[in-house]
Amino acid sequence: MICARCGSRIPEGASFCPNCGLSIERQYVGESDVRLGAEAGEWLERYVQNVFETAGFHTERDYKIPASAGGAIHEIDVLARSTSGSIAIECKDMEASLPKGMIDAFIQKFRDLQEQGLANSGAFVLSRFQSEGEAKRYVEYLQRYGIRFFDRLELEKLWDRFRQHHDSNRFHNEVCEVFGLIPIEPGFDNWMSGNLQLGKQMTKMDVAKKVSHMALKGTLALGKALWKMAGEEKPKRRRKRRKAKRSRK
Repeated sequence: MICARCGSRIPEGASFCPNCGLSIERQYVGESDVRLGAEAGEWLERYVQNVFETAGFHTERDYKIPASAGGAIHEIDVLARSTSGSIAIECKDMEASLPKGMIDAFIQKFRDLQEQGLANSGAFVLSRFQSEGEAKRYVEYLQRYGIRFFDRLELEKLWDRFRQHHDSNRFHNEVCEVFGLIPIEPGFDNWMSGNLQLGKQMTKMDVAKKVSHMALKGTLALGKALWKMAGEEKPKRRRKRRKAKRSRK
């Protein structure tokens, strides 16, 4: 469960938030219903901020920078920094489908941050995906600009890794790997590289099966060709005839 006031995780069985003290009776945000009466996206910003601070990042909310043109000011929901690099994060609490204009606006913000040397990677975080099609479409679109597209549940998976191991350095490295700040080590066990390796193994198994099947068919064809070259026909297996049992009178 997530605290409605501060965005912290509340352990199962607890009667109040361990961070701010808000009682469970006053909580109305759960794993399946993540609506708050506060400003749209504010709870999600707090949640994202907690995840990255747990991973050893220094975070700033509502970070403001001058835009590249027009004298406007960009506002970044969360800017997470570490010695490995910085991540600009946009948080959207959406009940309807995500308009493409919001995506393009963040891409422009991210480019301005990159030009000013303030961000190495970007992330667009939704409270939840509305459909698989929306998720796939925007994941591929944002990847062209070096931006990751997540929903809260995917960040939850990442945070669960830390809860299992309680190793802050390892958690920091996993987050950096996911956001491309450091290269993924071949033997490193994080949920993203694990899924990638599983996919590669499945592909290798499928290829091996196809090769074996083709090799077997090729061997049979070669055998038939050799028999023909020798001027003989391949002997056919004789089927044993079953003698019909005569009924005894």
